[in-house]
Amino acid sequence: MTSPPAHMRIAEQLRDRIASGAWAPGARLPAERMLAAQLGVSRMTVRQALAALQLEGRISRRTGRSGGTFVAEELPEVELSSMRGFMGQLSEAGHDVTSEVVAACLQPASAEAATALGLDPGAEVVRVHRLRLVDGTPVLVEDSCFPAALVPGMLEYDLTGSLYAILAEVFGQAALSKTEALTTAVVGAADGKLLRIGAAQTVLRLTRTSFTQAGTPIEYSADTLRTDRLRITVSTPSHGR
Repeated sequence: MTSPPAHMRIAEQLRDRIASGAWAPGARLPAERMLAAQLGVSRMTVRQALAALQLEGRISRRTGRSGGTFVAEELPEVELSSMRGFMGQLSEAGHDVTSEVVAACLQPASAEAATALGLDPGAEVVRVHRLRLVDGTPVLVEDSCFPAALVPGMLEYDLTGSLYAILAEVFGQAALSKTEALTTAVVGAADGKLLRIGAAQTVLRLTRTSFTQAGTPIEYSADTLRTDRLRITVSTPSHGR
């Protein structure tokens, strides 16, 4: 049997230290050079292992004079497949969830949005660009587009609350199903500034298309999510074998 890559073995050892309580939540990890010496591997291997743990949300990295690598605090958990959305789930769990509207306007659909929404190239969409905060900490940048013809006057409503509630209650266009794709990326400058994180930090990019009961695409969204502030789970229905 082929042995796993060295950084995966090191990542597992570091996970064990966190799980055992040897490194408590909030504790600063030793420097990469020290970890490499302790574990008998190269600094590059340690760096790759730490990157894996950061992506999992087990550690966080801070820049500046008081920076370093720290064991993540216990993270709120959200279910990816739920139609309640991340912020709805966190609100139900007792967290203070707020929104700041970065931009809201009518504009021609991008190529990606037009394809996802089944629109002609350049068709008009309502774009709502928001920053979502949990307990006062920026966690998610949402960039959503809606077919303008299906949501006339949407910009006149309060866009700091549930957009899905507006779709359902005002326009009769309830979003009842969705398809999503999740990838990793290095945060861009604009999103990094909104999320108050360093330029080199890894984030999750979530693209979503939501559909009405009739199967009509009603929303296309490209979101940027901090990996150090949420733990994402995915549930699948059980089926008989």
